[in-house]
Amino acid sequence: GDYIDEYSSNETRRTASVQHLLRLWDSNKSIYLDRLFGGDLTITKKVTYKQDIEETAEEIRIAILKNSEASSFLHKWRNMFGWFDYPGRDLPDDVRFNLYDMPNFENLASNVWNRATFEVPFPNGKTFKVQRGSKITKAMGKIAKAYNMSEDEFEAFRIACSQGLNQKVITGNLTLSIHPMDYMTMSDNDCDWSSCMSWREGGCYRQGTVEMMNSAKVVVAYLAADPSCNLHFDGHEWNSKKWRELIIVTPDIICNVLGYPYRNAFLSQAAVDWCKELAETNLHYSYGNNEAVIWKQHDKFYPFGEENQWLNIETETFRMYNDFSDRDHFGYFMEDLE
Repeated sequence: GDYIDEYSSNETRRTASVQHLLRLWDSNKSIYLDRLFGGDLTITKKVTYKQDIEETAEEIRIAILKNSEASSFLHKWRNMFGWFDYPGRDLPDDVRFNLYDMPNFENLASNVWNRATFEVPFPNGKTFKVQRGSKITKAMGKIAKAYNMSEDEFEAFRIACSQGLNQKVITGNLTLSIHPMDYMTMSDNDCDWSSCMSWREGGCYRQGTVEMMNSAKVVVAYLAADPSCNLHFDGHEWNSKKWRELIIVTPDIICNVLGYPYRNAFLSQAAVDWCKELAETNLHYSYGNNEAVIWKQHDKFYPFGEENQWLNIETETFRMYNDFSDRDHFGYFMEDLE
């Protein structure tokens, strides 16, 4: 109720009782999802996983944005080699495109230039060759020096990048939840990321959080951040999610939607596998495939290995942004699906 009071723009909702506001959540989740967790609203277990490139990219982005010198360097680099009236304006278009895109956060996360070799003309008339396979930050350092960019700002940028460059094995607490607050706060956090579902920022799809909360099919999976990053509002606090994803759970299908603020295939499959285990144990569902099928939205695929048993899954939402995409999803399917 206090969370709604603080962020709802609708006076009627602000004055309604919590029991009234949660009536659809209560009735719809009780169809089967409240039994999925054995009567609990949240369940948690410890997982160990390897940080993937999207998570590394997100850590680098945050480290750069938190450092004024690093972010200043990135801003100046993109101005220098963008489409503005700076020294880089005379470079060939393909060279400018490569240089502008070089500090893309996923490029920085791999720190390897994986496109074709190209040459960069320097203001002194010399040229520098960026070889395929070369270290991106090393190449950027030489180019920045040639274009008289601040060495101190570049060093701050390089250090910020290095904070996320090493692949890490991480231990965290994976949580599955049908708690109303975990739906309402699924894009509100103090972990330096947001989305169109944010209440605090008036996200244009924030009503989708209520649709997901009231759905009889949707579970939230997340990793909570350190308690020092907890979300505070009106004298209360709730966990901030450093990663979260919605999981669809029905008698016919279990699958993940899209992880925020980064994808992590291990966490997605771990959440889907856990939901399958719980559904088979607590709800007595049965799925035809014993290993998760990897599929893409709009794909015609064969989860049971027979061409006369193909699926083409279309998803629909109302207030929720439809996060199903052409990226990989993990799924388990009842074998007798039409």
